[in-house]
Amino acid sequence: MLMVPIALFLFYGVMSPVYYHLLKDKMSNQTAFTITWITAPFLASYPYLVSYLYILPIILVLNIIGYVLVIRRSYKYIYNGLLFLTASIITILFFKLLPYI
Repeated sequence: MLMVPIALFLFYGVMSPVYYHLLKDKMSNQTAFTITWITAPFLASYPYLVSYLYILPIILVLNIIGYVLVIRRSYKYIYNGLLFLTASIITILFFKLLPYI
């Protein structure tokens, strides 16, 4: 169960540049696509992270940062996958280091 959010964020982080290069000239509404692209992995990971309340606020903050990037039209951090890879690394670090705290 715990691997699903990590795998989701890794998948979106790796596939973001691929989808951007495939669809960059074909998108009619870049903002709507980007909002959907940001919302999907976070929305799918929330049910798996509800029992881990200490990581949920951090993931929620990363989701809000994604929306702020869309409002500011800073798409490069989304399309290069950095936001999603950061979310997966933070999730892995919390789950690996928390038993030692």
